[in-house]
Amino acid sequence: MQTQLSGYLGDEVDLEPVIDVDGVLNNTADEWVQEVNEIINGIQGEIPEYKTGTGFTDASVLTPAYGGAPTIILGPGEPYMAHKTDEYCVVEKITEAEAAYMEIIRNGIADRE
Repeated sequence: MQTQLSGYLGDEVDLEPVIDVDGVLNNTADEWVQEVNEIINGIQGEIPEYKTGTGFTDASVLTPAYGGAPTIILGPGEPYMAHKTDEYCVVEKITEAEAAYMEIIRNGIADRE
């Protein structure tokens, strides 16, 4: 992307990345990921759809720091609203997220290696 932008902007502008980290992509067949899927399914009635996206997340730093541990970005917010003016969460989804976090902790799968 930097090359494309540099080509578009020309020689008058120098671009330099401030943060340059690898993306995070998990194996959705991983046992831990599957266990979390079942918890979410039990709460929301469906298994979450995993998508890729652009932007920054702590997962890009924490996943390699923990040896490539499976990582799920799981929260009540709508992805399209993240870090936007007037960002909000639907209260029902906050309650569902809390239930999911508590179930993950109760099952002890949050601490597995």
